[in-house]
Amino acid sequence: MYVSGRENIPKDKPVILASNHPNSFKDAVVVGMNIGRPMITLVRSDVFKSAFARWLLSLWRLIPVYRIQEGTENLKKNDTTFEICERELQNQGTLLIFSEGICVSEKRLRPLKKGTARIAFQAMKNIEDIYIVPTGINYTHFTQFGGEIMLGFGKPIRVSDYQQLFEENQAKAVNKLTTDLKEAMAKEIIIIDDRTREPLVESFFNIARTMQNETFLPWKKKDRKRLELEQQIALKVNNLSVEDRKQLEKEIDSYEEELKNAAINNEYFTHRKTPDFFTIMGLIVLFPVFLIGWLVKIFPEIFGKKVADKVVREIEFYDSIRLGASYVIYIMLYSGLLISLFYINQPLYTVSVLSIPLMSIIAAIYMRYFLNFISFYKSKVFKNKKPEVYFKLESKRNELMEKLLLPF
Repeated sequence: MYVSGRENIPKDKPVILASNHPNSFKDAVVVGMNIGRPMITLVRSDVFKSAFARWLLSLWRLIPVYRIQEGTENLKKNDTTFEICERELQNQGTLLIFSEGICVSEKRLRPLKKGTARIAFQAMKNIEDIYIVPTGINYTHFTQFGGEIMLGFGKPIRVSDYQQLFEENQAKAVNKLTTDLKEAMAKEIIIIDDRTREPLVESFFNIARTMQNETFLPWKKKDRKRLELEQQIALKVNNLSVEDRKQLEKEIDSYEEELKNAAINNEYFTHRKTPDFFTIMGLIVLFPVFLIGWLVKIFPEIFGKKVADKVVREIEFYDSIRLGASYVIYIMLYSGLLISLFYINQPLYTVSVLSIPLMSIIAAIYMRYFLNFISFYKSKVFKNKKPEVYFKLESKRNELMEKLLLPF
């Protein structure tokens, strides 16, 4: 996870985080775990249908916002939602609003709804000032475990700067704030303008990611470079003429075909240091810990995938359902092990069970290092056996990146 701009969130001030919404429930988790404060999240009302859902979601500080899709007769209920938002802001609280008003797994910014601006102006009647922080959530992959997240917080927008215009013409003020907010959010988001160009952009993403220095710890960094690199790639491809794009597509298709024929992938060209003695010894010594942690977490992960494969019809919910189902089973399994401590009173067993969450984390990190280790030596073997093919493909990679004037 790469996080940037957290310092742009004003402290001890009423804040609205205005975000894009590419990955359903997971988006609120990603934002919430990175702002260091409690928040209220506005969620579409159709997930509050049952009494149990309303009770559970309210515990998580989720409140419904009613859209015209849920029926015009329900729009009046938004008055209660707006009152809750206003109280939260009056108490220097934080709201998370998905300003597009819809969840779509795509790398672009949709037109913003006017609800964010309206909530802000309504709350300003009783508050000296409110800050809207443009927020961008970017995933390398929407449906895969082990991907990367780039989270950006932009410069805050002071709602009081629009107050005079609001007093003169409310509609103009709402439109102006919404327009300015969209421009600010776009700076925090990877945007591929044309859906037909997505395969080309993703091919360049795959190359560029393997050209970055790999580190698995720390897993979360205050770093904007990864976001800016992928924004730069998307922008370059967005601005290509049709002829240049078609030519580049032919070249990258040729490169990927040669990779396939050689039975290798971009990972073979990743910038990696030779594994040192301590890395190798760590892999050997920690193998028993990895095995226990892996055995405990593999079943919940398999279960979560099966649940998502069976019940999810829209890609936007796949990752969140898979992750949520995995956590539920993991917690149930671990709770069972904790209960077993009352019946198996052995010090070694007790220590082992209590250490399982840590061992699960170690197992996940261990697997990344192990796969990195294997990939490194596969690359070495291929390079020694077929140096001509290796250097030819590496040269092609560099030429492709150079065509977009990107570092390699």
